[in-house]
Amino acid sequence: MSKGTTLYSTELIKAAGMVSESIELLRIWTPGMRPSELRDAALRAGTLAKVSSDRVWAITRYGFSLRYLADEQRPAQILKRLVEHGASVPLLRQLFLLYTARSNSLFADIAGEYYWQLNARGIKELSKAMIEKFIRSKFGSEKVPHAWSDSVTDRVASGLMKTLSDFGYIAPGRGKLRSMTPPAILPETICFIAYEARERKVPDSLVAADPAFALFGLSHQKALEELIHVSGQYGLIVQSAGDLVRISYKYQTMEDFLDALVR
Repeated sequence: MSKGTTLYSTELIKAAGMVSESIELLRIWTPGMRPSELRDAALRAGTLAKVSSDRVWAITRYGFSLRYLADEQRPAQILKRLVEHGASVPLLRQLFLLYTARSNSLFADIAGEYYWQLNARGIKELSKAMIEKFIRSKFGSEKVPHAWSDSVTDRVASGLMKTLSDFGYIAPGRGKLRSMTPPAILPETICFIAYEARERKVPDSLVAADPAFALFGLSHQKALEELIHVSGQYGLIVQSAGDLVRISYKYQTMEDFLDALVR
């Protein structure tokens, strides 16, 4: 389901979900600020006081930058507005999830496909060994042309487990087997996906096919049903007849929608 680069990367292990860190960094980030400048600002402000300087650099360079500074920094602009207007942590967590998956194809494939395949089979627990097996199954493919070493595979699998926990897919803890806790998409997140897709000029008929919905286990048809269910909320009107889908938006700019989202 990944929309980012096809090749799997190991960068996720350097940042994981970083939900609270993202909120704190968005408070001090300003448009145009580079990762090194954000790191320096965070260190000066003591924003991440309990985090080492090396960890702050890893978070800003391999987490914040890759996830939120793509597309001319538009994700950071959007998320900063929500943070400053008091958006709830559950909503922010889901939006951070969307941008994390968009920037990291390995995480996107785990969270948007593999996890839900396991869930559909009635599997209730997830382990690092299962994640490692998934990664190894991709060795020799276009996503991982050359096999990773055992140590790299182990670290990446651990990072993925931490990220899945941060985003609510599995229970927190250190046990080998972790209970799967499938996240349910929020109505606000559904509306956000639609408005954000409009900003990217996605046709109405393809909004329900946005890969973001797969992160919550929703097929194209289920996503369309969810869109219809939230119709009328936050100025979003969704009409469907057969293969025809029409979406109308009350708010003409993303900023107006974001303000309504946290009003």
